[in-house]
Amino acid sequence: MTSTKHSGPFTTTDEAQAGRDTAWAGREDSLARRSLKLDAAVTGSNGLAYLALAQLLDSFLGVEAALLQPLGAFLLLYAAAVQFTATRPRINRPALTAIITVNLLWTLLSLTLASTDALSATTAGTVWAVLQALVVAGFAGVQWVALGRLRRTGPGSAG
Repeated sequence: MTSTKHSGPFTTTDEAQAGRDTAWAGREDSLARRSLKLDAAVTGSNGLAYLALAQLLDSFLGVEAALLQPLGAFLLLYAAAVQFTATRPRINRPALTAIITVNLLWTLLSLTLASTDALSATTAGTVWAVLQALVVAGFAGVQWVALGRLRRTGPGSAG
């Protein structure tokens, strides 16, 4: 059943409003969706590599397989959560904020571990940690911009 709303000189129906809301969700949050999906793909790929190739990466990166395997499992779960957030009808702002926060913490931790040599990583492992931190910081930056756009242009968050 369609109801009619009167707003000033214009009359709209619930169906027309729903169509506009859907159109908004498809346009205004595309930066957030794309950045989240790319983040999930890269994070999931790293997680899978850490799980499947832990023994090989142990010697190349200088990080023990006993650390890489649980780290890989965490990254796979995190990637699934990021992908889930990216595929909701509307991007949930608190979830996006949490993802940005985790990405910034990951960046800080990676740079700290690389600069202190806390893991006794090889040169390749240290370079990998720094490069990974830069990529994750890039995701956080783009996601921050996307969150700002959602706050300025969109209706309230509905997760």
